[in-house]
Amino acid sequence: MNEFRADELFNLTIDGKSSYPLNLEFSLKPIEDNAIFKNPGIYSIHYFGELIYLGYSENHDDIRKTRWVRQLATITLRGNNIQFSSKAHKALIKSKLWPYYSHLNLEIENKDFQTSKNRVCFASCHKNAFLILDETILKNFVFTWNPMPSDSNIENKCEDLKKQYKPRCNEEFVPFKM
Repeated sequence: MNEFRADELFNLTIDGKSSYPLNLEFSLKPIEDNAIFKNPGIYSIHYFGELIYLGYSENHDDIRKTRWVRQLATITLRGNNIQFSSKAHKALIKSKLWPYYSHLNLEIENKDFQTSKNRVCFASCHKNAFLILDETILKNFVFTWNPMPSDSNIENKCEDLKKQYKPRCNEEFVPFKM
């Protein structure tokens, strides 16, 4: 299993065309050997040591680009391509974050990254850190990557792990009160 801090893998830039707080773009830092990221496997995301998300990939695309950028954008609620499901939008309205997002048109659109109610609740709990969100916060996110052979039933293994651990940003987590 491989472990990477987000600040080793990603840059943050402010998208001048998007409105705060949905104005950050997470991009890949150049890495000398990125072959390890181009395998099927299971990954986890930790924030200050807490397991907050489990996911998987069954393809040979770069996991950082296809999944991890999306996860950072939606978990922090700061990415410039976030889409809110109706449940996520309702959770946002009830959260401590709403004053910062209320000026935005958050209609359901065809954006790249859809967030969830659990991610909104998580971001609300970490409002002070995520609303500032500069590159220093990335050091608090750690990704673990476990590449696996394509024929190793990755999806079922990941689903079993999600049921067992119920990470806060996965749908298996029983939502907490805000």
